[in-house]
Amino acid sequence: MTVTVYCDGGSRNHHEGGRHNGYARFQIEEDGRLRDWVHKELGAVTSPEAEYEAITRALIRLTEMCKPEETKVKLFMDSELILGQVFHGMNVRATNLVTYWVQAKKLVGLFKKVTPVQITGIEMKKVLGC
Repeated sequence: MTVTVYCDGGSRNHHEGGRHNGYARFQIEEDGRLRDWVHKELGAVTSPEAEYEAITRALIRLTEMCKPEETKVKLFMDSELILGQVFHGMNVRATNLVTYWVQAKKLVGLFKKVTPVQITGIEMKKVLGC
């Protein structure tokens, strides 16, 4: 099985310490058909934390929907940071992101293949309708 996943996270409404009211959204498609769409409010998080929440929640949901070892995933994100850290060996410097990174790497490893694709925020908004 091959699926397409769009993940986005972000934060807004500034609070102390660089944390904002955040959200994670993802959409899962198979053969061009929508299989799942989720929007989750996260509370006070940084924007990178929200992006990691989106990718991990999407991959966890996908493990519930299919056999990961038989599934190829085309993963679309607009976060250069998260894609770089998870797929391209970019160092994780922020200590608050290490646990997220470990979880994302483990989840990616469950699938037959995960192909990351970076798209613009504008393209992401068109897909996720936000």
